[in-house]
Amino acid sequence: MQKKQTGRRRGNAFFSKRDFNLLLKLARHWEIEADRCAKSRAYYGACILAAASIEAMLLATCDLLPDEVREAAPKLNLRLRGSIGHLGLAELIKIATTAGWLAPDLQDSSKPDIQAITDLVRRLRNLSHPGRHLRELRQVPLPRSAFRVAWYAIDAVRERLANKLGIELPPM
Repeated sequence: MQKKQTGRRRGNAFFSKRDFNLLLKLARHWEIEADRCAKSRAYYGACILAAASIEAMLLATCDLLPDEVREAAPKLNLRLRGSIGHLGLAELIKIATTAGWLAPDLQDSSKPDIQAITDLVRRLRNLSHPGRHLRELRQVPLPRSAFRVAWYAIDAVRERLANKLGIELPPM
């Protein structure tokens, strides 16, 4: 008699194989959508989707490196409840920073601080809340430069996570 497959991956992974694969598809899909928004000068949408893509990449990396997540969480006073799907982008950035996944590029000090840039993208995403927008940015619309920061963050996060995982990225 053959055992029924539940879709769970081996080890201490947080997500099922199906959900993990969906995270990867979402990260790529939202990146493509962000680019489409930017090309039509919809910079709010582009920044929101860029942040969503980064969040999906960080969640997928957490799933691949659960021991590092479990080691970082207590240092940040984060409670992990089974899945990590409840964590927001701010918490994921803190985990990635504490675990060293978003370490500064020590070989090229001319590059912006990836941690600060990623947090800026999170803040740009949060401008979708009207009250926050009024408090933090007293202009409409969002400038193209905001999306340039978000696009840089997508590339930098993807590159750092790929290096951490020891994988080669396909050419874009």
